[in-house]
Amino acid sequence: MYWLGHLGITAGLAFTSQKVFARPVPEAEAKQSAWMPDFRIIFIGVLTPDLIDKPIAYLFFDTTRLFAHSLFFYLLILMIGSVLFKRARPGVLMFVAAALIHLIEDQMWKQSKVLFWPFTGIGFSPTEQQGVGERVSSLLSQNYLLVPEIVGGTILIALMWRITTQKSWSKFFNTGKVD
Repeated sequence: MYWLGHLGITAGLAFTSQKVFARPVPEAEAKQSAWMPDFRIIFIGVLTPDLIDKPIAYLFFDTTRLFAHSLFFYLLILMIGSVLFKRARPGVLMFVAAALIHLIEDQMWKQSKVLFWPFTGIGFSPTEQQGVGERVSSLLSQNYLLVPEIVGGTILIALMWRITTQKSWSKFFNTGKVD
């Protein structure tokens, strides 16, 4: 899956969970108890596996799914976040949840050696590297790649439309919240 799919589908899941898990709360309690995802953290979290692994992979490995596509990596982030903040803060949990959604979207259970790294060995299985032209060609010719990108792009457009019609871009940039 590529970036539109990751960003849009994960944003759609976050927005849906916001609506499903939201409950009416008194205004005084709203900051503490309402489930309002921070989309800025979610967007960073869902792209983190690729932002870390792709540059390293293109320089040193024959595969594009490495450390940041493993469960161990996010367990480590969760533990570090818990230690730094004395407990797991919602931002750390949102970040890890978004990154784990990325692993589900990438169907990492099909690459269990990477998913369970380093417990399955420290090496990575090589995959076929593709250039930009080959990637675009495969994206346009294979439905399993194209459909998530179209769905993700559509969700992102709908989210931007909602923010625009509510005139809440400054709120989005300052808080990461979407009503």
